[in-house]
Amino acid sequence: MRLWSKVNSVDNGVDFRHPLRMATRTAVRPTLSSERILDAALALIDSEGDASLTFRRLGGQLGADPTAVYRYFRNKDELLLALADRVIDRALDAIPENADWRQTLRSLAVESYRSLLLHPRLAILVAARTTQGEAEARAIERVLEALHRAGFSPQEAVGIWRAFADTMLAWAGLSAAFLSLPVDTRAKDVSAWTHSYQLVSADQFPHLHRAGPYLADAEVNDPFHLAVEIMLDGIAARLSPETGAK
Repeated sequence: MRLWSKVNSVDNGVDFRHPLRMATRTAVRPTLSSERILDAALALIDSEGDASLTFRRLGGQLGADPTAVYRYFRNKDELLLALADRVIDRALDAIPENADWRQTLRSLAVESYRSLLLHPRLAILVAARTTQGEAEARAIERVLEALHRAGFSPQEAVGIWRAFADTMLAWAGLSAAFLSLPVDTRAKDVSAWTHSYQLVSADQFPHLHRAGPYLADAEVNDPFHLAVEIMLDGIAARLSPETGAK
């Protein structure tokens, strides 16, 4: 027993009788977590697109065996939905305390839109999806509660939420698709508003010609926030006079 300990306690210059020395010579892998996996997955999508997102690539990025990723996410689709749910979770933080229904919807829409367009390739993949995650459930609960306080029935509140959320996500998907186009293609489309349509014949297109100076307006050509306010005004118009809340 003593002889084995003496011979085998020193192997390739590492003295196993001194744990501190061994630790200084052995590389320690960072602890794997769902957040680290999501960060790595998002970086891959941002840089190389959806096709690059494989568990083998993730394992390589994280310095882990690919099978270790399966302990956190069963497949690629589950991973994508978790990324979408994280966007919703962060958008929830943007809702002010004691926000009314209008502030609640506006904050969720604006922050979700902003977050998705930071990662347009992800937005294209998840804008039409239902995450079935905890953050999505909390967001729906928050909105339904705010609409209930405003005086809407549960049936009305569900319809409003679906119409509003789907419209705003459609905006995110549309804008993300544009941002994903080649740079020269985007420039060509932008120039249609800033140049081409401003040169149309006043006789043939009198209203388009008259609107020419405004077509290049950055605010007009990024009408997302206007779309949000139009939707909110429409929702407010559906409130019954008895509630008196808008």
